Amino acid sequence: MANFEELWLVQTVGDREPLHGELGRFYDAIESPRKIRGELPILHGEELRAYMEDVRARSLDVLDDVDLSADAEDRLLREEPELGALADRPALAEAAKRALEELGIDVAVERLAAPLVDRAREIIRPSCGTCHTASSPQANPKALLIYDLDHPDWGATMSRAQLDSFARRVAGKAEWAGEPRATLDAYVKELLGRAGD
Repeated sequence: MANFEELWLVQTVGDREPLHGELGRFYDAIESPRKIRGELPILHGEELRAYMEDVRARSLDVLDDVDLSADAEDRLLREEPELGALADRPALAEAAKRALEELGIDVAVERLAAPLVDRAREIIRPSCGTCHTASSPQANPKALLIYDLDHPDWGATMSRAQLDSFARRVAGKAEWAGEPRATLDAYVKELLGRAGD
């Protein structure tokens, strides 16, 4: 969503250069289909969060300087008044949800708006949160050595073997079928990518 915001608000409306050069082409669904995106050098973790914050700051600067009224000089701003809504990530998530529903896919909006690491955490917390959360009175010290859901990048502490085991567990859980499994699979793939596997 941040890349979309950067493309339309920062680059198109604000006429500014992108923060990360060719990053946008990795998110282009035609040039880089979703099934290969995990193999591309896209941003992860802290670098991704920093990018999102930088894009937001630049977007707000652009919005301060443009006329979004019905009689705006810029045709794009005049004919697409919802462009200002790009700065509203929950609104983008709602639009994405509507598009997915048209394809017959039901997804919670709050999951779309949250970073992958947070969406994955929300999915596994009901099953694994008791043992894998340091702040839980029932926390298991051995489980916390594998991952701690209180940690912002909770999965980054898992070894390759632990990630493989986690992926098998994800595949075997009926309650994680569909979108939850896809989210967890994407998170495991992201972690493996960061590890260089």
